Amino acid sequence: MSGDAAGRVRIARFGRTVHLGLQWAGMAALVVLLVATGLGVVGRYFHISGVTWSFELLAIMFLWITALGTVVAELAGENVSIDGTTTDRGPFFRTYHALVLLLVSAALVWSGWAMLRRTGYMPTPVMRIPSWTMQGIVIFMGVCLGVVSLLRLFRIIR
Repeated sequence: MSGDAAGRVRIARFGRTVHLGLQWAGMAALVVLLVATGLGVVGRYFHISGVTWSFELLAIMFLWITALGTVVAELAGENVSIDGTTTDRGPFFRTYHALVLLLVSAALVWSGWAMLRRTGYMPTPVMRIPSWTMQGIVIFMGVCLGVVSLLRLFRIIR
């Protein structure tokens, strides 16, 4: 196997590992979401006031699942897409799709950063954890989608 082919195999293996890691992180967030939901239901049913924090944790996990799911779906090519880019219609449509994704990711990073600078260290209402636990999700999703877009553009140019 030549050096170039071995490099491609390593890159492909790394990509599959990242994809699998994101899927496992999403499943872990889903488990936490389900446990938090169950605690909230039990707390309301039995009038236990000490589990109100579970609803805040539920909201945070919902956002993380959405962000992780978006990135995993984009990696797998199963995210919402424009007709014409789902099948191989040539480099123009693939480039267009990658550029739109890059613009969206840049907007996510820019707005997430602005939000983080203003209120990132304000505590959440119930759990009193920093708000960046929720706001960082926007930056995470923007950076991940930007990397996916840049890799696609690099593959098209190459």
